[in-house]
Amino acid sequence: MLWLDSILLMWVNRILLIGTVFSFVLAVIIFKKSSDRDLPFISFIIGIGFISTFFIVNYT
Repeated sequence: MLWLDSILLMWVNRILLIGTVFSFVLAVIIFKKSSDRDLPFISFIIGIGFISTFFIVNYT
């Protein structure tokens, strides 16, 4: 069962990494397209959350 857990963790890490990159790209796109400055801030916070989750999962 241990190998199954490690494979699952690897996939979770990949999904989190993709989510982090995607949320930052989304933040940049929203920031450039909108004159309203609240949306990029929200997506930036989401990106920070993704990164912190990724590091927490990675180093525990």
